Amino acid sequence: MTRSTNSTSAPRPARRNARRARAGGGALLAVLLTGSAALAEPSPRDRAQAEVLFRTGRQLVRRGDFAAGCPKFEESFALYPAASTKLNLARCHEQADELVLAWRAYREALTLVGDVTPESRRKELSEIAHAGLAALDARLAKLRIVIPRPPGALKVLRDGALVPASELGKALPVEPGRHEVSASAPGHPTLTRAVVAEAGKTATVALSLEPVAQRSPEVPAWVWITGGAGVALTGVGVYFLGTDLAAISDLRANCHEDGGKTYCAPGYDHERDNARKNRGLGLFLGLGGAGAVAIGAAVVGLLKVPSTSAPGSREAALTVSPWVAPGGGGTSISGAF
Repeated sequence: MTRSTNSTSAPRPARRNARRARAGGGALLAVLLTGSAALAEPSPRDRAQAEVLFRTGRQLVRRGDFAAGCPKFEESFALYPAASTKLNLARCHEQADELVLAWRAYREALTLVGDVTPESRRKELSEIAHAGLAALDARLAKLRIVIPRPPGALKVLRDGALVPASELGKALPVEPGRHEVSASAPGHPTLTRAVVAEAGKTATVALSLEPVAQRSPEVPAWVWITGGAGVALTGVGVYFLGTDLAAISDLRANCHEDGGKTYCAPGYDHERDNARKNRGLGLFLGLGGAGAVAIGAAVVGLLKVPSTSAPGSREAALTVSPWVAPGGGGTSISGAF
């Protein structure tokens, strides 16, 4: 519920004196010396006490004692949040050179005048608030924070205080002097900038957050060395497997069994190929086994390397393929890292 202005809230001589003061640019505006509608209906006792505090503050301020009078307005506003009281508080902040607080008080007063009646009174209070803001505009230091392409979960701090997203890109009043602005977001480096705000000027801070570059994990050197040795050993082992198979093929081509006995072609040295077969099989098993162990150790080490989740990244993969052909053999290795 709202209440209309009580025309008896201040004596007529006081209002006339205040109007003269406004015309001369001296003390508080006359229209501020009367009450206005409140946001919420106070109790009769609170309103009466607020009126006493308001009058006391008015008298002190008219004598130039802002230090004693302004706190009275604050106490009065706490009991009865009237637009006229807030306008007086804005004037108090101006006198104390607290321009940011004065700017906020004028803006808050504008939110309070909406329920003031009659309309002429509401218009008058609104004009006073707008005039106060216009007068402050040329004196205020302002800071604009710009975040091009703001990422999700963006967090912006100004002097350690959170800046709402609705204030980004707007030139807002700040106290003159040095200010620190920081911006952060998941997956982005935190950026911090210092800026000096000057009275009557607007400073702009632009913070462009770029995603953290995903670095591919480094594979330990021992993995490559062990894997390379394993591939080499396996390749040599497969080569000797080829010689074993070639010797067996020659033996079958030149020798045959008959009645439990082996007969070979005249001039064919079957003992040499038997030795070559046995030697090839033994070296294949020894070298190939050692190579397989080394490759297995390298694969385990490779799998322990952290994978990256960056777009387009691929997990490391290693494929070892031995091959055998008549008279020889080897190993091929392929993969993606």
